[in-house]
Amino acid sequence: INLNYTFTLKKVDNTLEFNQYLQNLTQGKKVIIQEIYDQLSTNSIISLSDIFKKYRGSYIQEALNLKEDIFPVIHDLVSNHFFEGEIRAKKAFLFKTKYYFCLDYLFKNILIADKEINTERLYEEKSKLKEIRNDIYNMTLKLKNTIPQIREEIESYLLIDEVDFAKERLKYVLRDSLMEADFLNENIETSFNQELIYINLQATLGAEISQWNKSYSQLQNGLNELNSYLQERIQEKESLKKYSFILDELDTKIYD
Repeated sequence: INLNYTFTLKKVDNTLEFNQYLQNLTQGKKVIIQEIYDQLSTNSIISLSDIFKKYRGSYIQEALNLKEDIFPVIHDLVSNHFFEGEIRAKKAFLFKTKYYFCLDYLFKNILIADKEINTERLYEEKSKLKEIRNDIYNMTLKLKNTIPQIREEIESYLLIDEVDFAKERLKYVLRDSLMEADFLNENIETSFNQELIYINLQATLGAEISQWNKSYSQLQNGLNELNSYLQERIQEKESLKKYSFILDELDTKIYD
């Protein structure tokens, strides 16, 4: 994956990162946050109020407040992609409010990039990449079909004895095919050399580039071989036409 992009991705074990994160907390916060994380591993909804009530008495020397001391840590864990979700309040009896955390995702592993990424721009580049790949595919297919199409067209003229037209048409389509191939090659090279911010086109389109270069390099030889073959067919037709003309003249003289 890293070869295809200008940034480097690193897979991170969030469990190890979480343990590192805990080391920066006070002992009271550490125990409460650890319990929250453990419960989120098996439950999608947990009671923050119950967890706080259970553990705050264990550390009398550390005066903690759920909303002022624990909520900011939870928000920080969310912003650092340990999990996703939100804190919700629910009225209990006698105007008392209980707080819950509703989990959306718990991230056991995450990918970290070595630089900030504009996701909107990245999606735009992926869309552009798809367009370029489709263009290369269509142009490569067009190149592969060039020789069979020329052969079929010229032989169809020879089949109906349009020898002179076939000869002139062959000159034109051979020249036109080479010019079009050069034009397509320039377009593809322009596409390959586009500078994108996040995607490495040369690496991502390596297979397509290789296939195009192969088809493009083989076209000249293929057209030369096709020209030789069709010129022989044209000469055969011209010879047959000449012999047919001679026979017609002989028939005319005999009957005269």
